[in-house]
Amino acid sequence: MCKRDVKSPTAYEEQIKILEERGLIVSNRNNALEVLKRINYYRFTAYTLSLKRNDEFYDNVTFEKIYSLYEFDKRLRTLIMDMLENIEIAMRAHISYVHSHKYGALGYGSHENFDIEAHHKSFIKDLDREKNRSKELFLLHNYTTYKDIAFWVAIEILTFGTLSKLFKNLKTEDKKIITYTYYNAIPYTYIESWLRSLTEIRNACAHYSRLYNKNFINHPRLSKSDRELVPDSRKIFANIYVMKKLCPDKKIWRSFLLNLQALVLQYEDAIKLDLIGFPINWEHMLMD
Repeated sequence: MCKRDVKSPTAYEEQIKILEERGLIVSNRNNALEVLKRINYYRFTAYTLSLKRNDEFYDNVTFEKIYSLYEFDKRLRTLIMDMLENIEIAMRAHISYVHSHKYGALGYGSHENFDIEAHHKSFIKDLDREKNRSKELFLLHNYTTYKDIAFWVAIEILTFGTLSKLFKNLKTEDKKIITYTYYNAIPYTYIESWLRSLTEIRNACAHYSRLYNKNFINHPRLSKSDRELVPDSRKIFANIYVMKKLCPDKKIWRSFLLNLQALVLQYEDAIKLDLIGFPINWEHMLMD
């Protein structure tokens, strides 16, 4: 296949002109100019995908509407990132507590205490990398005080992705202890899937990537009854739905839901719920 040359860069004024030529209504050019100065044109126009056809905008689409989608997405990422922090920290605590009490403080160093040796080797490699680049004071304190680092200390420097793979590589009986103790006996295979899909969401939020009108690669595994309720497992709502099941505190979840309801209400004129996978009864579904 013959590849085309990379496009030449365009000035801010040219970017606005291109949008206008495609039918976008720009009522305040100065405001549009300031927006494009602080938001990459490529990032900004990603929010136009549902508002045009063959590079021509539908009637009455305004620059302000696109910016509203951008703002909604930004605030949604903030909400989700905050909730994922609660889920991640709780999962770290559950894994380290159960594993350490069964195999000892340093039991994480032995592949015999996990399911697959090769995956454990990869985990140790990831952990060593995080140790070498971490400047956390609690880690430095443990280095100077003890010969080795206990699991409940080491687990605090793992990435969400490594934590997800660590849970999956626990022995089956240990995963069952965690799920029965902390997650209402949800099958561990479901939680494995959820942590994998939430890793993708967490990384998207951390890199300020778009959530609106996006199909994610990893889909959370859902039961037959849940699949009937969740219209599209590729969208962000499916991940929010399983976040509810993983949230460690009902009060935290209620606060999240209130903020989410307020956010959707504020931007209801700009967003389309189906593009983020929200069913009509989404509020009821997310209530605890």
